[in-house]
Amino acid sequence: MTYEKRLCCFIDILGFKAHIDESKNNDSKIDSIANILKLNREIVNEDGLISKKITHFSDSIVISYKYDETDNIFFFLEDLKFLSIELAAKGYLVRGGVTVDDLIHEDNMIFGPAMVEAYELESKKAFYPRIIISKLFIETVSEIKDQHRQKDTLNYFNSALRIDDDRKFYLDYIEVSPDLDNEHGIVEYLQKLKLFFKDFDNQRDDVKLKLVWLKNKINIYIDKLHQNVEINEDLNQETIDLYKSITKIN
Repeated sequence: MTYEKRLCCFIDILGFKAHIDESKNNDSKIDSIANILKLNREIVNEDGLISKKITHFSDSIVISYKYDETDNIFFFLEDLKFLSIELAAKGYLVRGGVTVDDLIHEDNMIFGPAMVEAYELESKKAFYPRIIISKLFIETVSEIKDQHRQKDTLNYFNSALRIDDDRKFYLDYIEVSPDLDNEHGIVEYLQKLKLFFKDFDNQRDDVKLKLVWLKNKINIYIDKLHQNVEINEDLNQETIDLYKSITKIN
């Protein structure tokens, strides 16, 4: 058995204990938890990349890809973004860390430097409900030899990643596609995100800090949508009215 270089993400479902507590004598909550765990497993090999591995234990998820597989970076980040959006829409926020390094990831075991760093990124540096990306992972793009693939990956980085106030790169799951016909039409999705604040005053201080981060990101996006209404002449009146109806979180 030898290490192989792999893209690796360690994800924690925030507040999972509280979700479990709510599931006592609550069949709908039990079904909700079961569905998100099922969702985590469904992303395995959905795109046919045989090297993709996923390990789920309690409130944690580890996803990894073989480093040198074609288009792996794109599919890897797409998996993570899809997972973040789907879980957020169902009432579950995640925090995670992404890196690339040596790893053993089998069905019955997972260990190596990539696992250690991804876990430390999640547990010690991410803090807010976001998946942060290591500098080493960002640097891997420069190692892609095919210039076309490198350009496509950089373009995806620019659309999917953001630099936060603390200068950390994170995967953006808030500014999703504004296509109102897709499963998460932007207005519907934002309304679901707002549900995280319905009991804000009764939350612990550390939870409030995480939610304030989320609130600021949501409000920034709502401002962008309002500005887009003002400058985009191609929007129809129905879409304009819909965007204007979105209010920021106080």
